[in-house]
Order: sequence, then structure tokens, then C-alpha cells
Amino acid sequence: SELTYPANLEIESRYLPKIDFPTSGIVGIKSPKGTGKTTALIPVVASAQANNRPVLLLTHRIQLGRFLCQRIGINWINEQFPKHPSDSLGLCLDSMWKLNPADWEGGIIILDEVEQSLWHLLHSSTCKKKRLAILNTFQQTIARVIETNGLIIAQDADLSDISIDYLQKLANCEIEPWIAIDRWQPARGWDVHFYDSLNPTALIHQLELDLRAGHKCYVTTDSRSGRYGSDTIDRYI
Repeated sequence: SELTYPANLEIESRYLPKIDFPTSGIVGIKSPKGTGKTTALIPVVASAQANNRPVLLLTHRIQLGRFLCQRIGINWINEQFPKHPSDSLGLCLDSMWKLNPADWEGGIIILDEVEQSLWHLLHSSTCKKKRLAILNTFQQTIARVIETNGLIIAQDADLSDISIDYLQKLANCEIEPWIAIDRWQPARGWDVHFYDSLNPTALIHQLELDLRAGHKCYVTTDSRSGRYGSDTIDRYI
């Protein structure tokens, strides 16, 4: 669960500076949440598009993927399929089987939240029906990009050897990863309270109190429907 690869770039900064990424190979970015990993990708994507180099963003969550695509300036799969090999695209790993690996030769693949994304690829129930096709396409795409001097960018606040090792195996060649690590940490962490119960009634009661007090509240659930799903809580509030 640790990252033991030596760092080519090691900093301690609240926000990532402009990084001179290698133009090919595997790049690993380990940086705390909220330090600007997505912002650091914007000039990389702009340069790739200026040189007709396709960019493929892969993630495990649709809403996250749409947000990232909007930030870095590429299309999400629901909005536009690639019409030409140089078109860029973002999609959830569940849809990986729809792609042709040859379309991404010499391109850039961005794996955001790579630790969770690879877990999703290998274990998520939403990939179950097409997992073999998804894994085959993923492996072929990684290998094709690497063998045509393309670039794989894997980034995560918790980046570990597991992800880098796995990508190296998929590339099917000896390749030394380029690693950047930002060791910045906030002065203090978050205050976290655990409600030791399977019944979230007490949590929702606290939510009511906080809303009445004028606090901004962010609520996330593991389902949309049901008694305590996001739709139900939304209607209740």
C-alpha cells in the first residue's frame, strides 16, 4: 500500500506547480486531495490537442469523469464519440469495451483516482457482465499507447506500488516510471464524528440542526432510492 518508487520530482507545496511531464512512458503523481492535480493536467491536455494527440481520461465514477472532462477541456462519452483518431474523450471504465485500442496510438491516457479505478475495474459489480471484454480492451490500450511512444498518467492521493506495478505489467515491456510526489499536508485534519449505528436517523437529525443554523451541508449516500437514499433525503429536506 506504499509508494516505494524513487521520486523524480519531490515537492512540498499547497498547490502543484506547472510540471514538465515526460512525453512518453508511465507517470505517477502522488499528491494530497485538493492540491490541484486536475489543474496541472490542463496545459498537458492543451499541448496534446494542439499536436493532434488524442487524450483518453478514464475513471470509475461518471459524475467525477464529467467534472474532470469539463475542467481539462475534452468531451465525455455521452456527449460525443471520437469521430477521428485525434479526438479526445473521457469515459467510465465500465464502457472501456466500446473503444478501439488502435485509436489511441501515441496518445495520452489519464487515470484519475487510479487506486480506486483499478479496484473498480477488477472487482466492481457494475463491470461484471463485460469484465473480460473490459480488461482485454484496457490491457491492449495501455500496451498500444506505450509501444507507440504514448503517455500514461496515473494520479492519486494514495498512489501505491500496486497501481504502478499493474500498469507496467499491462504495458508488457521494461519501463521505468517517472514519479512526482507532493508531501504537503494540512496543518490540521478534519473533525470527524462517527455515528455508531446502522440507522442514520441521528445523523439526519443533526443535518436538520446544521441546516437551520445556516451551515452548508454536503450529503452523499450509497444509493439513490430507498428510505435513506439521496432522492428521499432530498425530498425530505
